[in-house]
Amino acid sequence: YTTVLYCCKSITLNEKICAGGYDCSASVDNFILLNGSSLINNGVISASSLNLDDMGGNIIATNGAQFIAENDISGTLNISSDIVMDGFDTTYTVQNMIHAGNTSNLTLCSGSAMFDAKLAANGKDVVMTMRGFDEFTDNKSLAAFLEHNYATGNNTDLFGDLKSIGTNTAFMGALNGFSGLSAFNQFANEDLAAMREMNFSMNEQLFETSGRDDVDISGGVNYFSFSNQSGVGSGSYGLSIDRISDKWKMGYGISMANISTGNDDGINRQNTIGLFYMPMTYTDSGYEVIVNPKIGFSRGEYNRQGFNNMSYEGYIEKRIFGLMNDIRYPLTFGNWTVAPNLGLNAIVYNQSGHEENKMYGLIIPDSNLVSVEAGLGLYAKYDRTFADNSKLSFNTGLMAYREFGDCYNIKLGIRGMDGTFDL
Repeated sequence: YTTVLYCCKSITLNEKICAGGYDCSASVDNFILLNGSSLINNGVISASSLNLDDMGGNIIATNGAQFIAENDISGTLNISSDIVMDGFDTTYTVQNMIHAGNTSNLTLCSGSAMFDAKLAANGKDVVMTMRGFDEFTDNKSLAAFLEHNYATGNNTDLFGDLKSIGTNTAFMGALNGFSGLSAFNQFANEDLAAMREMNFSMNEQLFETSGRDDVDISGGVNYFSFSNQSGVGSGSYGLSIDRISDKWKMGYGISMANISTGNDDGINRQNTIGLFYMPMTYTDSGYEVIVNPKIGFSRGEYNRQGFNNMSYEGYIEKRIFGLMNDIRYPLTFGNWTVAPNLGLNAIVYNQSGHEENKMYGLIIPDSNLVSVEAGLGLYAKYDRTFADNSKLSFNTGLMAYREFGDCYNIKLGIRGMDGTFDL
């Protein structure tokens, strides 16, 4: 009596397929031929010797499975993630799964990335041992958050879905999906970039008109560039500044910026930033200094692709308080002006937000974020006057910024789970 199975889909065996005294290995060496498909066994497979790889497919053992060989068992045996689905244990044991005289060439592979599979010291039991979440993410806060909620038995659905993931790559992608890592760090970067661009454009006009007493300025920025995503940003501003002494000028102004971005990860956002300014300029001994306090508000509505391809919509509001400063020392060489530039920016955000109430949705608690960044750069300008009312100007420059604050250290929670984690 032999059983030969040919199929292009998974085969689930719910009873013993070779037992009861039958000699299944007498006529053929491999009595199951899978032709690349999968066999899910929760019964008994027995023979004098078993080479699982010779069956030509994927052999999966679940609860109740037994593999019996008088001589040896070899090849790869995949242990189903179904074994670890019940409860929140860190170790699961299937007793008496393996009966063989020799298992030295048997390899166990876990069907759950969250667990390792190994053969117990008695050579019969299969033991599934949970891995630490810090093996899948460098974010220690997120790892600790998950460890705590697993230990306290929160959110059975989420951890059940995580247990069913079979590869490290997919598991890390899932952590990124439900934690919002890509989305929320992207938002902080976009807002800072937009404010830098707007600040740069205003300061260029303030530096340009430093020799004039009373100045009304208006302008705009047509495009902000954002790395690793497609997006457009536009902004406009107006300033009025008056001289109050030989070296000082002071004024006020407003700006409005709009950001629309998206990327291949399914993250899209529309954000509006409104700011009120009180710029001050100081000129002495060739140095030009701009001190620009600001206060404002932003609201960004987003949608993101999260865990298990679920779509989430939400918004983030920020109350903004900042001080952006630039110091230049222009040097003139003919028609060229070269200006080394030092920037120091400090911005405080009071942030709040909401994401729709769906499975695995995020909780956005109120938090205060601080950005403190220093920048060092060099700007160059070329001016060529052709007539009283005709001039050609060319500007270029480069600034490198270093962040010292915690503007990316965003606190988030997940529905159905305790505490928060930091991104």
